[in-house]
Amino acid sequence: MQIKMKMKFLLVGGCAFLVDASVYLLLTNFLFLSPLSARVIAFTVAVFITCTGNRFLTFAQRHHAAFYKQFGLALIAGLISLMPNLIVFLSLLFVLPTTFGFELFAFMSGTIAGIISNFILSDRFVFSESG
Repeated sequence: MQIKMKMKFLLVGGCAFLVDASVYLLLTNFLFLSPLSARVIAFTVAVFITCTGNRFLTFAQRHHAAFYKQFGLALIAGLISLMPNLIVFLSLLFVLPTTFGFELFAFMSGTIAGIISNFILSDRFVFSESG
């Protein structure tokens, strides 16, 4: 059961990552926002995607609070998970050359750090067995 749940979480997260990256690239390359501004906006969109997907797929068998309450908890978990995400992202931007490839590497590395944090918080806090 735990492996299936983690696979579903990764599937939802993978979809959210595609949305996250697409929004980020759109904002930086077409609207010319700074990497940090674009990252925060793209992240917010990704939180909504992950909350919805995890509620209806990953943790579907669990008792759920009202959506707005659960989304609020997911946003808190996402904001907490944003910390390791941004620390890794900005640290790598600081030390790596300023090129598209390295910026994308920093983005992906930050996302991985955020995924780990978000899974733990989603499992134990947002979508906990106790509901």
